[in-house]
Amino acid sequence: MKKDNDNEQFLDKKSINSNLTPKEDQEGTNDEYNKLFKKANLDLGTPLHFEEKGSKGIIKLAKYQAKISTILIVLTILLLIVPVLTLCSYLYYGTGNRANDLLDTTKNLIYVTEPNTMLEKGFDTRIGFFSMDANFNTLKRVGKQNLNSEAIKVHYTMKQFSAVERQSKTSIPVSESNKNHFIFPSNNLNFDKNKEWEVLNGLPSGSVAELYISFDDLYSPQEVEHKLPKSIDTLWLAVNSGVENSQNSEIIPLGYPTHSDTNLFSPFFGAKVAKQGIQPIFLKIVEQLAQRQKLISTFPNYQNTSFSKRLDYIKKNGILTYGVVVTGPSEELKKLKSNKMVRTIKVGEVELWNWHY
Repeated sequence: MKKDNDNEQFLDKKSINSNLTPKEDQEGTNDEYNKLFKKANLDLGTPLHFEEKGSKGIIKLAKYQAKISTILIVLTILLLIVPVLTLCSYLYYGTGNRANDLLDTTKNLIYVTEPNTMLEKGFDTRIGFFSMDANFNTLKRVGKQNLNSEAIKVHYTMKQFSAVERQSKTSIPVSESNKNHFIFPSNNLNFDKNKEWEVLNGLPSGSVAELYISFDDLYSPQEVEHKLPKSIDTLWLAVNSGVENSQNSEIIPLGYPTHSDTNLFSPFFGAKVAKQGIQPIFLKIVEQLAQRQKLISTFPNYQNTSFSKRLDYIKKNGILTYGVVVTGPSEELKKLKSNKMVRTIKVGEVELWNWHY
């Protein structure tokens, strides 16, 4: 409305000045145009300034919205990738018997390379992105009872071992319990055998103990059963596989339990032993481990263990033992010092009396 009034005033002034000369009329017209132009600039100045500020805000808002959109897109992609990778991981371990192969190899290694050790139950497994964790507990027989010995977590990446975590549940630390306590007959002693007898003699009469015995010679399993007293129980036999005569104390022992296991997941489960026998099962396990040598070489401390060579030696020379794990009342174990086949001992776990038949 204001602009219309200005135009009307301009026209009225023009009609009033119609009596002026053309030059004067032109100059007056130019002055009026200049006034209107300046006024228009003043009128437009504020809106233009307002639009400039508004445009900056709109640009900032657009940038913020673009960032949010990018983040949402990335999150959406990640949320889609996670279940896809998880599904692929399950398919990877579920096909080709990969998961069972890894778990069976782990279980067999426990039973034939760790003396007097067995699984408490089965495995608690968790699948990650092309990885798997297996958690399980192990037991040791001390006296007439099975005691919790270790909590073990094995991590697998793809189809190989990548890490092993052990937590001792007994008074003996993991670093000590995992040592090879057997001494081959022809090897030099790497500890004071008299000290171990002193430890055994110091045990109270109302206790039971786990004892690692190293023989003075090689014996058949039947000879071991015959020459050891019936007042103690034999638990695990250490078998000569052709590499134990080395002075290397890091040699992984190889052997088998002397009795069947009540655990359904054990390769020495009672029904299997009754049908096949302990020694055939042991040889079959070593054969399976030899077939998985490449996989086992990724397991900590097993890099230089050749199960194929050890299996060939056992098949050629038969099963002969150089050591055994026994348990019984401490007073009965002390009597082994007079046994000629006992070269040296190593005291393991000790518990209060539980020797109930």
